[in-house]
Amino acid sequence: MPLSESVLIIMALLATGIVASGLFRKLPIPYTVVLVLIGMLLSSLSSHWHTLAPLQELHLTPDLVLFIFLPALIFESGLNLNSRQLIKDIAPVLMLAVPALLFSTAAVGLGIWLLLPVDLIVALLFGALISATDPVAVISLFKELGTPERLTVLVEGESLLNDATAIVIVVILLGLTTVTGTAMEVLGDAVWQFMVVFFGGSLVGAVFGLFISWLMGKFTNETSAVLILSLVLAYLSFVIAEHALHVSGVMAVVACAVVLGVFGIPRLSSETVEVMHETWEFLAHICNTLLFLFVGLLVNLESLIGDIGIILFAVLLVQTARASMVYSLVPLAEKLFHLPHVTLGERHIMFWGGLKGGLAIAIVLSLPIDLPGREQLINLTLGVVLFTLLVNAPTIRPLIRKLGLDALSDDERAEVKRGLVGARHGIDAILEQFASAGLLSAGNKQDINEKTFDQISQWMPDVVESDDFRFQRLNALRVELNELDSLYRAGVIRQYGWLDLRGELQRKHDHIVAQTRYGDADIDSPPQREEHNLFLRFENMLIARLREKDWAAGFMTRYQNRRLAGHLMRDIARILMSEAALACIRSEKEMSSGHRQQLEALYVSQLEYLRSNVARVAESFPELIQRFETRVGSRVALIAALREIEEASHSGLITSKSYLYLESRLHHAIQSVPQLTDDIGSDATIELIAHISLFEGIEQDALSKIASKANTVNFLEGDTVIATGEHGDALYVVIRGELSVFAGSGEDKRQIATLGANDFFGEMALLGDHVRKADVVARTSCTLLRIKCKDVLDIARQHTAITERLNQVKAERSA
Repeated sequence: MPLSESVLIIMALLATGIVASGLFRKLPIPYTVVLVLIGMLLSSLSSHWHTLAPLQELHLTPDLVLFIFLPALIFESGLNLNSRQLIKDIAPVLMLAVPALLFSTAAVGLGIWLLLPVDLIVALLFGALISATDPVAVISLFKELGTPERLTVLVEGESLLNDATAIVIVVILLGLTTVTGTAMEVLGDAVWQFMVVFFGGSLVGAVFGLFISWLMGKFTNETSAVLILSLVLAYLSFVIAEHALHVSGVMAVVACAVVLGVFGIPRLSSETVEVMHETWEFLAHICNTLLFLFVGLLVNLESLIGDIGIILFAVLLVQTARASMVYSLVPLAEKLFHLPHVTLGERHIMFWGGLKGGLAIAIVLSLPIDLPGREQLINLTLGVVLFTLLVNAPTIRPLIRKLGLDALSDDERAEVKRGLVGARHGIDAILEQFASAGLLSAGNKQDINEKTFDQISQWMPDVVESDDFRFQRLNALRVELNELDSLYRAGVIRQYGWLDLRGELQRKHDHIVAQTRYGDADIDSPPQREEHNLFLRFENMLIARLREKDWAAGFMTRYQNRRLAGHLMRDIARILMSEAALACIRSEKEMSSGHRQQLEALYVSQLEYLRSNVARVAESFPELIQRFETRVGSRVALIAALREIEEASHSGLITSKSYLYLESRLHHAIQSVPQLTDDIGSDATIELIAHISLFEGIEQDALSKIASKANTVNFLEGDTVIATGEHGDALYVVIRGELSVFAGSGEDKRQIATLGANDFFGEMALLGDHVRKADVVARTSCTLLRIKCKDVLDIARQHTAITERLNQVKAERSA
């Protein structure tokens, strides 16, 4: 077929799909099902109507689905997926994507093997390709249904991961047809191949995602460049993973989309992000329209009717296996991983929403031509896909309504009430504007006002006081989140701090939604994030491993500087976020006085705690606060100037030439502002060391040598500097801050001393005892001077006064 005819037919199919979406919008069945039915109708007409005959030459090839449709659809879904919720529910998602799919493969495959005269491997191939819930079908369906977010994440996450699992299993099974060896050897090779392909694809996608995220940071204000980079990312990661590296292309696309959502999109302006999402929705809509029309064109009704008996048996097998997985493994995952409860109604939707679609068809069409029973497998696959699209899909909406999953939650009812109250104010304002302009008489204004108010009042839901208060808390958190995003874009807080605080807000949101009461401890004490944050737990472990290692002294100095700056920036960001929420609370006209007092007290208490944190850091590190004010203030001012000239350019107040001139200079100025973490802390000085009793009276030359070998290191409040039983040989001098010394362990642990400026500890290491005898913990943020044992002893060999002083200390310790 000439290229011109192919383009003409594809455009005609797209137009048909779009027109159908408008004409049949009110039908109680998903749009994708309508497309399949239209495709089947066009296929039937093409054999009797000469004008439509070219449609018979169009074929849905595996490469078309795998390399054109699938990357776009999966990338768009991964980009919009709630990655934080997916991580929280990763256990049930993985259980459905991997072990559950393996079980379904075995169950369906064995059933087909017993029914049909086909080899076991061929039957298992069918079991694998038909067990995956195809993301092409499921994602498009759930976008049309107002399902709860968590249920959507569970189903979408499973769909995105188990299609990759299915493809990997099919490849492995095809490979087994030519492999020789014992059963255990074959099984071992298959497991290893699965791990490499599945997780290898994830790694490839993550690397691509990080690289493109970095590139996007160079084009933050160039929307077209960002869109092209996202398109390159989706297809390049898939093709290189699938074709060049022979790992899972689907997992590569999922991983790169999630990584881009976490690390790339936050670097972009809100306008660019909005355009990106709209563009990918547009591409996904095109792919969905063509894909499901092609599926309908592929169907041969006469052939399917001839195999109706075994098709229905296959449907029964697939549905039974699906039900067994959902109703057994999801509750098991809840118990094993202590997950939030997935209700029985949600499990019903997960079971019945396990649709099949283009992926299964693509896999079965890609099977070798000479594979025995291939034609029958194609009919079985088409039959099961059509059943799920024509039976499962149209009945999901009424099932959701029957189960009450589409009903407004208590929080949503409060949202509706607040929205309607805002609508009333809007009605008052616009009618008053028309009346003031003489376009509306007082009588008509009153009449219109009463009628519209009566109509709106009919929609007003009943909201109990506790639900209204919870809504106000959630609204305050939304204000905090918006302020946090603004601070991140303004450069006040860096990416890790931004992600950390977003996670903290999400945990608070989850507690409120679950009606978990917040005690005073949540506000008046430091946020306990370690139990939730794997990075913080890893960070604490890393510090514990490296703090006593001499070779890591330089790294620890730099890393602790970054931690101190990061904690300061997060506390300042929290203060600004709390101030924004407090301002919103005080300006809310519809809030009851009791609720306003409660929320004000909550945020005032939080602000007092955060300001005391900053005050303690300012007391210990006055030059750090000065540096923060100078550097962050300069950066924020320059970014504000950049936004002003961007707005002026958009509104036509300045020409493109002037805008480019100012933009290049402002960008250069922003990049020239030093980072807050540069040069934090004080250098070791001879005067400081001279005040230590251990070195008192030592000649100037020796003090200079010791000072040149010392490292300055900062510790945050609560950090352990040395711990009982650890091996270490460094001497520490307190420059500023306070530390507590504890002896004993468990219930016998007690504080035996408090250390302050010019105090020192760890001197026993200089006397040959490298096992620490006490715990030293930072009471406040503090700066210490760390001197290696080796350096002190080397200098002591050249200066007898130091050796004599060490012997004197040793004698005192022994006594």
